[in-house]
Amino acid sequence: MPTPLPLLRTLVLSLAASSASAQSPAPATYSPGARMCVLRDFGAQIGDPMWPSAPGLLAKGPDGNLYATSPSGGDNGDGTIFKVSPSTGALEVLVDFDRSNSGRGPVSGLVSDGGDWLYGTTFSGGRYPVGKGQERTGAGTLFRFSPTAGKLDVLHTFRNGSLTGIEPEVCEEKDKPCKYSPQQRLNAAGSYPVSSPVKALDGSFYGVAAYSQNQKYGVLYKVQSYKGESGITALCTGGDVPTDPDITDAQLRSQCLFSGARSNFPMTLAPGPDGRLYGVTWGYAKGDFGTVYRAETSGKLTTLHRFSGADGSRPHSVVVLPDGATGVTLYGTTVTGGTLPNGRPASGVVYSLSSAGSFKVLHAFEGAAGGAEPLAGLTAHADGSGTMYLYGATRYGGEGRGLLYRIKTTGAFEVLHRHPWNWKATGRKPMTTLVEHGGSFYGTTYEGGTHGGGVIFRLSGVDLPPVKDLSAPPKFHGGVVAATEHVSMEGQTEPVVIEVRTGVKLPPFTIKRKLPPAPACKEQEVEVRLEDGLTIGVENCRNPHVLQFIHREKLDVAGKSFGGGYSTGDECNPNVDNSYVFTTDPADPVWHTDASSGKPNAYYDQGNGVPRERGPFRVKIFDQPSFAAPIFGKGAHETWRATFKSYVVCNCKVVREVRWTREVRWEVDLSGGPNVLPDLNEGQQLPPAYVNVEIVTPSDPDFVWANEQLKKDGYAPVP
Repeated sequence: MPTPLPLLRTLVLSLAASSASAQSPAPATYSPGARMCVLRDFGAQIGDPMWPSAPGLLAKGPDGNLYATSPSGGDNGDGTIFKVSPSTGALEVLVDFDRSNSGRGPVSGLVSDGGDWLYGTTFSGGRYPVGKGQERTGAGTLFRFSPTAGKLDVLHTFRNGSLTGIEPEVCEEKDKPCKYSPQQRLNAAGSYPVSSPVKALDGSFYGVAAYSQNQKYGVLYKVQSYKGESGITALCTGGDVPTDPDITDAQLRSQCLFSGARSNFPMTLAPGPDGRLYGVTWGYAKGDFGTVYRAETSGKLTTLHRFSGADGSRPHSVVVLPDGATGVTLYGTTVTGGTLPNGRPASGVVYSLSSAGSFKVLHAFEGAAGGAEPLAGLTAHADGSGTMYLYGATRYGGEGRGLLYRIKTTGAFEVLHRHPWNWKATGRKPMTTLVEHGGSFYGTTYEGGTHGGGVIFRLSGVDLPPVKDLSAPPKFHGGVVAATEHVSMEGQTEPVVIEVRTGVKLPPFTIKRKLPPAPACKEQEVEVRLEDGLTIGVENCRNPHVLQFIHREKLDVAGKSFGGGYSTGDECNPNVDNSYVFTTDPADPVWHTDASSGKPNAYYDQGNGVPRERGPFRVKIFDQPSFAAPIFGKGAHETWRATFKSYVVCNCKVVREVRWTREVRWEVDLSGGPNVLPDLNEGQQLPPAYVNVEIVTPSDPDFVWANEQLKKDGYAPVP
């Protein structure tokens, strides 16, 4: 038989070529190929978590679930501890905070001790005793929570400097009042913590409180009870804790708190692989743009870098990685500041800082589409080849709703997801640190989602290459409705609408393509006519995709399948596999992944050059499978079929399958009657036809069969 031509779909490389002018074409743009889905919308019902904020750490629990806090929501409106299943998105509120007892506004998130306890803080509230059975409202709490026992322990209530109810421990002279020791005064000084304590190499937890006595001065502490009167033991950032009870507040502040030369407002703390603690201060006074510091577990603090504004401003968190045998390198972000290559102010930076003191801006955010205000902390994770990446988020920019990114430690920057302008799709303002779990990354957004209370999302496929955007949207014409269905979705007031049309046309256009004979394969103008296509249109579908599979077969005049092959590749590209084995047993089709984007991305709608319309809630794809030309000679009496299984995927779930077949057959003249042998040289080749078009309940809702097929074809699995 004649060598078949490549699929017409592989020719559709640029729809914009039909309207190309003599002017230089605009540079190609690309969209991230990573896969995003929302596990859960917050605020669906009273008592739900609401508005998760920075740092908002997600912790992996001992049961495989994800645990976190929300500063709002819950039965009391004071925040929650909740868990979410990373596979199903099932949500359960475990703790409803109460400002009068357990505290209010846990923005910290949670940190695991590696066992059954999760540690965190609330920004305000709690109660502390003041004597005679009386209590006062505190300025935040330090707590731990056991997912197994469902138990919450308040370890400490921050006093904001109040010593009422504490017995002074320095009694130097008889018949004279006792005095509070400097240690007692430091223990009581802290207030309004924003971050969780962290576990250091010595096995103890250490943390910071952002304020002291309603002032900008912060406290470094160890989670260690002090004589039963305090759940923490404050450390002195200047060295040893003074012992003179007559030391003034100003002197104590200068020696032991975050103030002055040590900057103000300590935000977060990170343990180092060298056994030390590392952290950042937000800064406060004019000219104080924040610092990066190192602290010994005894409390002694050393400032490693002071931001100038031009190299960044307002750092919020830091991550520490080993560097060599004894050194470390710190990586972090500043929410504002920095300088762009053109000299204009940036909208925050990613930086590195070596233990030797070498500071470097790895990336400056340009604002707008490039992202702005990277408030979320960084998560370090190596890919399969060992390349280390830092994952983070900006709360603004992209399409205005924030974006997710990763950056190599060498500085190569890559956008992984832009939260769409329609904030209901994947939320808005991602502000919390991402956590890696099972090869995917999980995080939350402060706002957006279906109910406006934020979302928890899963990001997978981070190694998938970016998808080239079409330079002009396709213009579909005509066609008839072959199948349609409305599908109800949980959490949606409007159903998903699926419509399949056949006989759809696209205006003819030209592309430049290398054509045989090989090996010369000169580039030539090729006119592409797509006049009998099929479209699958999907509306009201969150984060929509179409995953498509195909098998081909030939049938003889008696309807029996027989073997052969089909060329789906490019004769001018020796790297393309041109082989395609036909199905010979209809009961066991030889399926192939039908993706035009190339490996490892298997989504048809993300194929480079595939005619498509895409948005956060809609997708429409055009397909016109071709056959060889001519398919067969006169008298061949064969039927050629291309059969498809198209998965409609909404928010990482298969909601329906579209099954359809396009075939070309030879019609034999049987006018002589059933007992008259037909003349096999008579008959005609009929035009291509779409048959058996139907929308059915998915037979593979969990991608089990699909992922087996994708693995066989060398594609990345879908979540």
